[in-house]
Amino acid sequence: MTKLKINIKSLRNLVNKEGVSGKNDIYIVIKVGMCEKFKTKTFENAKDNCEFNETFDLEADEGDLIKFKVLDEDTLIDDETGHFEINVDEVVEKGKVDDWFDIGIDSQWTGEINLSLEIV
Repeated sequence: MTKLKINIKSLRNLVNKEGVSGKNDIYIVIKVGMCEKFKTKTFENAKDNCEFNETFDLEADEGDLIKFKVLDEDTLIDDETGHFEINVDEVVEKGKVDDWFDIGIDSQWTGEINLSLEIV
């Protein structure tokens, strides 16, 4: 088991899924494999940028994929705005990863996520 500290810093340049008059209510789910591990607070009435600065401690096995799923909270069903995945092995190899990463759906770019992941 590898222990990681994850800081979800912010999102930028988000594609607005609600159209011209609507605003996104954005939150992020962290998953390892198929299991949901953590969820950020919801950033209501988000435009194209959101500041989260939320930190989570996570345990994962080498080879696991950590998925950051960006969602727009709606009344009936929450819509995915985009996602990013990183292999635990990449973090283990570097010790720390701290950068902006593209998010998207079905190979379509939908914004960027700023993350820090480090071994603890």
